[in-house]
Amino acid sequence: MQIDDQASALAQRSSSVSSVGVSRPRPFPIIGEAAPGPRCGHTLTTITGPDGDVNKAKLVLFGGATALEGSTAKNPDGTPSSGSPGPAASGIRLAGATNDVHIFDIRTGTWVKITPMGEPPSPRAAHAAAAVGNMVVVQGGIGPAGLASEDLHVLDFTDMERPRWHRVLVQGAGPSARYAHTLSLVANRFLVAMGGNDGKSTLGDAWALDTSEKPYQWRKITDAGEMPCPR
Repeated sequence: MQIDDQASALAQRSSSVSSVGVSRPRPFPIIGEAAPGPRCGHTLTTITGPDGDVNKAKLVLFGGATALEGSTAKNPDGTPSSGSPGPAASGIRLAGATNDVHIFDIRTGTWVKITPMGEPPSPRAAHAAAAVGNMVVVQGGIGPAGLASEDLHVLDFTDMERPRWHRVLVQGAGPSARYAHTLSLVANRFLVAMGGNDGKSTLGDAWALDTSEKPYQWRKITDAGEMPCPR
């Protein structure tokens, strides 16, 4: 299953999604003992059910860190520094980074831990993820050995009973290795990565990948008006 197939199918489903009513927030009982447990820096992404059925949507939790090590950088007066949050500056390391996948069924309130087929991404946290139809795209992040390489992974739920990891081959340069950035699907076609931190400084660049064109390649966005400040 290709990314472009999923993106094009989204446009046909937008009308059905817009007709779904929105409920008020309410407490949700958690059932079972397979909950992910406390963590930070994970992603939680919504995917639709078979054939785009939003009534069978599920939440996909990937990765995250279960602890922090080290201490924050301090000013001369002992107060916490407000500088760049890069690991080198702060002395903080993410401990217990995982590449676990947990699925939350919004109808039953049940968590299930799964082991998808294929080769998973390395353990990481503070990565970015976006949904393209019934696929979750994962990029970047930071793990026990430092920044994850600038790779792109897809968790494909085309067969909900047998989800599978795929590594997406992308030609040419792309977003540098980074964490705490965003990844969004725009116009049901473009994956856009923006901002984050490369461990040395806060970034303000933006990159787009057209899921309808092959071979896949990132293009740096340079002519889109006044860009936001690094963040």
